[in-house]
Amino acid sequence: MSSNNFAEYLTYRKTIKYFLLFLGLWPVKRPSLFYRILPYIQLFMNMVTAFSMLGFVITHVTNIALVTKSAGVMVSFLTGTLKLTFLVTYHKDLHELHQRLDPYFSGLLNNPALHNIVLDGVSTFRRPSLAICVFTCVISTVYIFAPIIFIVHQHLHHVQNIKYVLLYSTVYPWTITPNGVLYKIHYIFEALSTVSVFTIVSSVEPLYTLYVFQMIGQ
Repeated sequence: MSSNNFAEYLTYRKTIKYFLLFLGLWPVKRPSLFYRILPYIQLFMNMVTAFSMLGFVITHVTNIALVTKSAGVMVSFLTGTLKLTFLVTYHKDLHELHQRLDPYFSGLLNNPALHNIVLDGVSTFRRPSLAICVFTCVISTVYIFAPIIFIVHQHLHHVQNIKYVLLYSTVYPWTITPNGVLYKIHYIFEALSTVSVFTIVSSVEPLYTLYVFQMIGQ
């Protein structure tokens, strides 16, 4: 049981670490310039996508069905942006908390005799985080690949005027030519924004639960 809990904790921590590294928020020694600006790149992508959805909502404000569908996703992006903003704003406090908790807890784990004590209940903390991660991953994957499947479906059925849709219902201040370079750029941009939101959702709440677990274990 002790070895299972230990392996589960390591997986729990590593998963959160990799997600936060992708966001540029996991504490590292001597971070590069790119790593320091990475959170702001994520914020930029999410805000642009959210405001493009807002443009769609404003344009189709009289169509309740379209507005409701787009507004729901827009709120998800804005919520993710807000979470990331708080993490960036209080990054120094987060780093200090990490330096106080993580090394000390790792020191406790160096003593196998303490594993049963400090790792008791790790599954209770990890499983909800895993459920959130899996659920968000499935939803994100559907959003990313749905346009491709839709386009391929049209080609297979020899549709004359193929519709090249993006991931979300959005309106940009410029014209996007179907299947043009600009369309492909926007598709990749929205896909990266989706990955960013998935990473935020899968790491922010689990990070707090990880720190709570480390506090309890001490």
